[in-house]
Amino acid sequence: MIKKCGNHITILVIDAESEKNYLRQRRPILPAMAVPHNLPHRARRLHLVSEAGGYGFLLRLEKATSGRKSHVLRAMESGSPAEKAGMKDGELLLEVNGEAVESLKHGEIVDRVRQSGEQISLTTITLMGLEFYTQLGLSPLLFCEDAAVEREKESSVSASAAEQAPQKEMDDSCKPRHCSVQKGPLGFGFNLDSVPQGPGTFISQMAFGGSGQRAGLCVGDVVMEVDGQNVEDKSLEDVIMLVKEGGDFIYLLVMYKTNMRREQTDTPTRDIPDSEEEEDNEISCL
Repeated sequence: MIKKCGNHITILVIDAESEKNYLRQRRPILPAMAVPHNLPHRARRLHLVSEAGGYGFLLRLEKATSGRKSHVLRAMESGSPAEKAGMKDGELLLEVNGEAVESLKHGEIVDRVRQSGEQISLTTITLMGLEFYTQLGLSPLLFCEDAAVEREKESSVSASAAEQAPQKEMDDSCKPRHCSVQKGPLGFGFNLDSVPQGPGTFISQMAFGGSGQRAGLCVGDVVMEVDGQNVEDKSLEDVIMLVKEGGDFIYLLVMYKTNMRREQTDTPTRDIPDSEEEEDNEISCL
């Protein structure tokens, strides 16, 4: 099987001790639970601030040779907010302000962009990246990275600035926090996991823009209480049961711990026929 993979291969690995713990608890080992390492493709979240001329890019509905239609980002203007945010020609649009838009019509996406005001968050991925995750049977949003954060990591900063800001953020985040979470259309917007070596439940995944994120929860937060009941020594199953019993509102006491944190040239597409473009207004300057 490895020989058939060609020049690239993606594997899921786990250490022996963790595997024993998962087997003992009869819990499946799933790709969605993994920490990404050297993945060839990752979705990117771009943050744009509008200027006088808008955001400076074109949104087009294009159809690949496979027949798949995608909303494609094109023609970034030099010096535009799109270019400054790191947008790349040919990327596919996945989300607008945390809302999935792949299944929306072109006009519906344009409306959401224009209604966003002076700032907007766009989640994108390359065509090859989308095909990569499709083959794995995973959502590309599982391993999304913030483009602005990545650029900051790559830029050269002074040692003092690099040490002071993260330290202050860590000091604040390590204090216990009360979070009130209201269930939304997609639930509470977070996944729970447990510590393999012993008791302890933490936030392993967070839906961008979901109820959990709006309530102030973060990936890596350890759950200490659910609706006033201490759960530090309870199993993952017991904590999940308490969350479900909480109904549409739950009150969590959490505390961030760094050791709990879980970390997210294309094939050319073919334009859709002009008749479709004219009928549905499939090209928009934003």
